[in-house]
Amino acid sequence: AITAWQAGVTNVVTTSGTALSDHQVRLLKRETQELVLAFDRDDAGLNATQRAIELASKSGTYIKVVRVPQGKDPDDYLRTHPDGWASLREHALPEWEYLLRQVLTGLDLTEAEDRRRGADLVIPVLAKIPEASVLEIYAQQAAGWLRIESVALLRDVQAVKSGHPLPGPPHKGEGVFVRRREGGREMSPPRGNGEVGRRLQVDSASKRDEGYLLGLLIARPDLVPDVAGQLEAVSFSAPAYERVFTRLQRMVEDEATVRPTDRLSEFAPDEQGLISAVAMAKYPELDSGSEAALRQSLEQCLQTLKINAAQRRLKALVAEMRAARASGDESRLVTLMQENDRLARELDALKDMRHGPS
Repeated sequence: AITAWQAGVTNVVTTSGTALSDHQVRLLKRETQELVLAFDRDDAGLNATQRAIELASKSGTYIKVVRVPQGKDPDDYLRTHPDGWASLREHALPEWEYLLRQVLTGLDLTEAEDRRRGADLVIPVLAKIPEASVLEIYAQQAAGWLRIESVALLRDVQAVKSGHPLPGPPHKGEGVFVRRREGGREMSPPRGNGEVGRRLQVDSASKRDEGYLLGLLIARPDLVPDVAGQLEAVSFSAPAYERVFTRLQRMVEDEATVRPTDRLSEFAPDEQGLISAVAMAKYPELDSGSEAALRQSLEQCLQTLKINAAQRRLKALVAEMRAARASGDESRLVTLMQENDRLARELDALKDMRHGPS
């Protein structure tokens, strides 16, 4: 607190330890309706942040959490960056968004299994939100990151709130949700039950490549013009993807150096969820700095999108041919069968390009 005052941040108090007490919350509420938490980034600080959020939320106090760069505590940071508080304050996260992001740290949300683990981890956090309207807001945000329906997520949350926990909940540490370790790797127990567990098993392959492509282009928007023509010829598995790619292309046309993550407010809520999820994922091509590897991945994603689109159309054609046959519309049936044969040949060629000849 002394260093903060020296840096010109005078509306600051210390908790005199790592825990915010109920008495302190009552005293602070006399002075303000908003608290900004800035605890250390170690385990004690993370636990203290979670306890403070749960405690202050019961009193109706609005909370944001400052995220000091990893490896530093607030005092160290302000000593080396005396003018840095304004930036930290500007990028502080609302309390429940902070906790949701915290439990999802380290997961690759382009992978179905990690999204399933993510659902296991966000449900207990959401269950702690006391206000129904606030719960719905953050359930929608978490559902966007996980690419599932918020209704399904809320159903599982309400089951927990009603005292009917779902099978296989995440293990709890003191004040913080942790994953058990297996072979040196952090794991959260996959549940497989509940509404979310069932829905996450559906259609993972197509979304993975759409999400992967979006993640690459969010990080490297300068590549959008290179793939724009091919994107126009691709059908996506969900309208939100098409809207995001279209809006992203327009942004790049208006400003070549645009940073989409800095302009999330221009996207619809479900689109923001997609962007936030892919932005949290890891991309080896970007980390390696290899332009050739990056462009190869872009091409593979586009090929797989075309494969998925062809497979969806072939599936739809089966139903259409059955209906044409049942109605006796021979002309329509012949046209559909010709389209089916053409698409099947195109699909085989695409698979050979993507995976090699079988």
